[in-house]
Amino acid sequence: MLKYLAGSLWGMLLFSNGLMAQNESPAASTQDKKSTAAEVEDILTREPQASDYGEDVRCVNVRRIRRTEILDERHIVLHMGREQFYLIQFRQRCPGLRPNQAVVYETTTNNRLCKLDGIRTIYDHGLSGRTPGMRCSVPGFQSVTKEQVLVLKDTLKVQARQAREARKASKAAEKEARRQEKLMEKKARQADRAAERA
Repeated sequence: MLKYLAGSLWGMLLFSNGLMAQNESPAASTQDKKSTAAEVEDILTREPQASDYGEDVRCVNVRRIRRTEILDERHIVLHMGREQFYLIQFRQRCPGLRPNQAVVYETTTNNRLCKLDGIRTIYDHGLSGRTPGMRCSVPGFQSVTKEQVLVLKDTLKVQARQAREARKASKAAEKEARRQEKLMEKKARQADRAAERA
């Protein structure tokens, strides 16, 4: 069954459950933020494991999904309402998956998105119609808190910015290397001509 949804999908995190208490002390709040950030960092720097997914959450009711938020090509957050969120994290990049991209679910059970079901991006060609992208298999669902989602989004933004800066620096270095190489070739030719005249 195909269900078109505009937005996002996917993720997997090994996070502790529970929301921060309303009347916690500033020190406790700071410690919780550090703990959440450490958990997110741990997830993003290692390969996802099957044990990271809650075995009791094999499917989610599509009708309960309020919003599908794509964070990047590997991470999707399902907003279920009432402060309930599920993260889906692909082991590999899901080509074409990006924020605000339309997606389609390929489910095997009526109104339920389950582990190993598929998700595809949808490319809108206007009057020419729509075409589906590559199918990506759902590895599972991990329940996460609102605070963990916020930290994850911030972390991914920082990583994306660092990646862009690294690519920019690499291109600049390559350009400078080519310039130096051409300069050396020019000097070599000048030296050869000087030697011929001598």
